[in-house]
Amino acid sequence: MSTQRKLMRARAWAKLHFAEGSVPGYTILREWVINGYVDGELIGDNSGQAYIYEDQKPGMHSKAKEFAQALALSE
Repeated sequence: MSTQRKLMRARAWAKLHFAEGSVPGYTILREWVINGYVDGELIGDNSGQAYIYEDQKPGMHSKAKEFAQALALSE
């Protein structure tokens, strides 16, 4: 049986991982999702609301995984 990853609102995710007064703003969180610094999704109309997968930790860089997969496919 596979476990489905769950999304959470970007601000709620940030509050779990950063000390009060250090929580990044929504614009930064959204950019992290767009640029792949954290694994998440933009959901909704227009530009979308940012959601981040609950298993993400600050400092994890999902672009590294993408790079490794691209490198493996090129061989």
